[in-house]
This record gives sequence, C-alpha cells and structure tokens, in this order.
Amino acid sequence: NYLFFLIECRVFYMIIADTPPADYDSLVEWARRQQRLTSSISEFAIAITAIRDDSAALQQLVARTRSLLDVDMAYISLNGTDGSGFTHIVETAGVRTDAYRTLRMPLGAGVLGRVAESGSPAQTSDYASDTVLTHDSEVDRVVEAEGVKAILGAPMKSRGKVIGALLVANRFAKKFTDEQVFIAETLANIATVAIDNMHR
Repeated sequence: NYLFFLIECRVFYMIIADTPPADYDSLVEWARRQQRLTSSISEFAIAITAIRDDSAALQQLVARTRSLLDVDMAYISLNGTDGSGFTHIVETAGVRTDAYRTLRMPLGAGVLGRVAESGSPAQTSDYASDTVLTHDSEVDRVVEAEGVKAILGAPMKSRGKVIGALLVANRFAKKFTDEQVFIAETLANIATVAIDNMHR
C-alpha cells in the first residue's frame, strides 16, 4: 500500500534527521520513542482510512494530531471549490471560540491561507508579530481572541491539487521542531487519503 510505504519513509527520514543522543540510556529511550511514534502513526492510518463517516473520521484525525504533536489545538481546513478564494475550517480539537472554529480565510493570508495556496508547509512562532505573513484584520482579531501564538500547517494534496491543510497551534510563542513538521506532513497525507476514501 503506497500510503503505508510513504508513512514508513517519512518516519525513517524523521528518525535519521533527528540526531540521536550520545549516552546509552538516552539512546535507548530515544529509540523506544521513535518506535512508539512509528507504531502510533501506522495504527492510526489503518484505523482512519477505514472510516467512511466524514465527521467521525475528521474528528478522530484532529484529536490524534493534537495528541501526537502535543499541541493546544489541531484543525483541518478545506479549500472552497466555488472559486471564492477562501479556505474554511471544518473540524477542530482544542479550539475554544466559535469564531475560530468556523474561520474562513483568504487564500494566501496567514499560515493557513499560505499553506492552502502554496501547497508547502509553513509555520510561525508568534503570529501577531510575524511581519512576513500576509495579515487580514478580521482573521487577526479571531486569532487574538483565541489566544493563538504559534501555528504550523501542512498541505493536503489530492491528484496534484491542494484541497486543504492540516494545522496545529499553541497558545504560547515557540518554533515547532523538525519532528513536529514531519509528523504534521505525514498526518496531512493520511487525512487526504481518508477524505478521498469517504468520497468514493
């Protein structure tokens, strides 16, 4: 199965990219952690791709994403197919406000809009002070009300087209690790397969 081959490749790359510790005890714990992570992602992929109910699958996906990456929030956004130029959040875990839960964002704006438009991962360690991002005043207000600081997004691609994004966020300012980026990308690929399966 191509999906599970992709998962194994991504996790292997994540492992070799993460320099193991020098002392023996730390090395053993590091190896065990990588094994647990690999098993957890693989088991989740099997479970999630077998679900045919849209709401249940997406709910499980964001909940597991939040847990695996140890973040405050996780959510999925899908790009509009009506030519409106917006991407909108469809499922969340850990979000407190209705405004954030139902956020619609212009493609290209913020982390979510940038990922949804470009098809590449993106992150910010402190959204409000990030001058590189394209800001939208209404979106900024919603983000501030939710208390979000750091955001990481990974694209969801189907048949060469970006259909949305999987995002995680924290309510404190901090850069996401390379491991977290790889996990987010892997889970975004799983999400894409799950959504494709639902619509067959």
